[in-house]
Amino acid sequence: MYTKYWTWVTWFTLLVFSVVLYIAYIWIANYIDIFIVYETIQMLFKTPQFYLVVALNFGCVFLFEAMYVYVQKEYFTQTGDFLRELARKKQEDDPTKLQKIEKLINKSKKTKGISPFNNFIEANLYFRSQREKITKRHSKGRQHPKQTSDSTAEPT
Repeated sequence: MYTKYWTWVTWFTLLVFSVVLYIAYIWIANYIDIFIVYETIQMLFKTPQFYLVVALNFGCVFLFEAMYVYVQKEYFTQTGDFLRELARKKQEDDPTKLQKIEKLINKSKKTKGISPFNNFIEANLYFRSQREKITKRHSKGRQHPKQTSDSTAEPT
């Protein structure tokens, strides 16, 4: 769970409605004989294996999350995240970093099939040429083979 955009409301609801509610359930169910966990919770909390399993679970989840965030930040950085990082480091006026951003933006436009245009006229010319290519390609497929003059000649 990447907590970058979480607010205090998210933390509160996660802790209260997930963790606290579950712990309350297992302790209440421990004293009511209709539940499966009746009189087992005290024994569970006394064993060191329980705490080892809890620590290993938290460690594995943290390790996986840290690897995910590292790979996303190093190899799949979003432009907005990159700009925020520059502003945080007070490097937003560094020309080499801004050139890298410009390359990223142009690369994303090219990979989506739209090349970056400097103005409307250039874009209009580009799309017009693409439309003409498609029209020519389709019109070639519809042409019938030309008949020779021998087959169309009238008998005399």
